[in-house]
Amino acid sequence: MPAALLSGLLALTGCAAGEEASGPRDTLAAVSSAESGPQKDADQGDEIQDATLEADDTPVEAAAGLGPLLEEEISTLLLEEDEFPFDPDSFLEESGVDYFHEHIGVVGDTYVSGFGEDECARQMDEINEYLVGDDPQDGVIRQALRDRPAGEARVYLWMLSFTNPVDSAQIWDEVLDACEGRRLEDGADTIDFDAFSAGGFRGLTMEMGVESDGSTVEMEGFSATRDLGSNLLMISAVNVDAATFDEVVEAQSAKIDARLGTG
Repeated sequence: MPAALLSGLLALTGCAAGEEASGPRDTLAAVSSAESGPQKDADQGDEIQDATLEADDTPVEAAAGLGPLLEEEISTLLLEEDEFPFDPDSFLEESGVDYFHEHIGVVGDTYVSGFGEDECARQMDEINEYLVGDDPQDGVIRQALRDRPAGEARVYLWMLSFTNPVDSAQIWDEVLDACEGRRLEDGADTIDFDAFSAGGFRGLTMEMGVESDGSTVEMEGFSATRDLGSNLLMISAVNVDAATFDEVVEAQSAKIDARLGTG
């Protein structure tokens, strides 16, 4: 189990964006859920805002009323490589719902196989499927990687659009009810869970200790979502510190609010 858990949490068990789709699902790319149209021009963000904001709308109402976005529109909202609060060593992107169905939105067994039949472990293995759901219309995922002495750090940003408004609150309620303040433990391998909330995002944090080659590797993991009308925005990370994750959330929230007028 230790090697499998380390692979799942640090190296990630699924194929990375841009790699050949041959492996199982990405454990942390989503521990979270329009047909493609012509390419928009550089003013696309303004067009999204104009289409979203009515004269008598408040910013919150405008965000809640945002309809399903196309791939090109989603791309204008996610952080670009040079907008990250750190310089990634590599930056990858994948688009289209097939990737999400094949590598993220499926039930895994990393947590149950590692820690046994526990409600928190079960919720963690199922959350990807619940968040992605059955009917995403379009989506984009971006991955920023950075080499660290303790291993590779990964930050994922993705957004999916749906035909109906999304509501991820109930999903997080169930996960946090099972996991918040809990520890999953198997020998030297441990995960401690806590709630996360910032910048309109809600999710969880994980303090992990994983046995590898006779020593314990300590790392942090984060997963959080933000509902934007009929669109779900996800940020997750592994092997980054809390300050870095907070900076990514702040930068992504600021870009969303600036482009959609929701700040």
